[in-house]
Amino acid sequence: MTDHPISGRVGRAFARAAATSSMRVAEAPPATSSGCASNHLSVLVRAQCSGVDWRGINLLGVSASGIRLVLADLRAVDLTDADVSHGKLTGANLSGADLSRANLSGACLRHAILAGASFANANLSRVDLRDVRAQNANLGGAILTHADLSFADLRGVDLRSANVSGADFRNADLRQANLSAVDLSVAILDHTDLRDADLSDANLSIPASSLADLLGAIWFGMAINHVRLTGPADGANFTNANLSGQVVRRASLQDATLVGADLTRAIIDEDTPGDEDGDGDRTQWAVRGAIHDCAVDALHLANLRGASLAEVDLRGSDLRGVHLSGADLSGADLSGADLTGADLSGADLSGADLSGADLTGADLSGADLTGADLSGANLTGADLSGADLSGADLTRVVRFDA
Repeated sequence: MTDHPISGRVGRAFARAAATSSMRVAEAPPATSSGCASNHLSVLVRAQCSGVDWRGINLLGVSASGIRLVLADLRAVDLTDADVSHGKLTGANLSGADLSRANLSGACLRHAILAGASFANANLSRVDLRDVRAQNANLGGAILTHADLSFADLRGVDLRSANVSGADFRNADLRQANLSAVDLSVAILDHTDLRDADLSDANLSIPASSLADLLGAIWFGMAINHVRLTGPADGANFTNANLSGQVVRRASLQDATLVGADLTRAIIDEDTPGDEDGDGDRTQWAVRGAIHDCAVDALHLANLRGASLAEVDLRGSDLRGVHLSGADLSGADLSGADLTGADLSGADLSGADLSGADLTGADLSGADLTGADLSGANLTGADLSGADLSGADLTRVVRFDA
């Protein structure tokens, strides 16, 4: 091994590495009183440093492409602006480390401990991050193109504005993660846990070639302001999700669970032919916040118990068998909607427009229908026990039994 005048903790780490490995180090400048590795060492070439204790060492700007740090203790190490591309850091402990703006492209960090580490604006393209434990890590602005994060523990991570094109989040735990302004339409999210995640201003538009990527995703309690959801979400769990004002285009929500969800002024519809970006002549609907012109079976059999749907526009929608017990549909426009067999027990339908709606076999027991417009509605076999129909318009109701 080449002699190098590195002193202090850095020197001891190198001495340990030299005793057990074939570490090759480029010529280094003399030691300084600062004791910083960045002042002592400029380049590590294919270094073999597995198992070495590097805790707290300053490796600011170090060039260590291809370095081997398997199971190394790198807690609180400063690797800001460092080049560890194609390095082997399998099982390394990088908790609390600072790798801001570092180049880790092509590196292997599988099973590494990254809790509380900072990878802000770092290059993590094509990095193997499978099974890592990265709770509360900072990945804001990081480049994660084609990175493999499957089965990773990413609870509470900050991924704001990160580039996740082609990134694999299958079976990853992203609970309470901050994914605001992230384009997730180009990532793989199959069976990803997104409970309580913040997806404000995120893009979840799913191209036709990867429509299955969202199936099985968990959406419990998300804050998803200004998100666009495109593609099927059959069976997805949106429990307590805040979908107010959201755009859900070409989406299938069959068998979806939206218990307690807030869909106030949301838009769930199909794009107008020739209006690929969802704008244009849909603008006036976005302004008034309508859910209108739902895709076939868009909400068929969906679970919307306790959901907030006040003043939404569901005219002519297919709501057969939908579960809306206890939901807030006050002032909603359900005219001409097919609510055959729907569960509306205990729902607030005060002031709602149900004119011409098909409520055959619907459960309206205990529902608040005060001031509702039921003119021309079909109530054949509907259960109205305990419902409040004060001031309701019942003209031309089909087969209504008082």
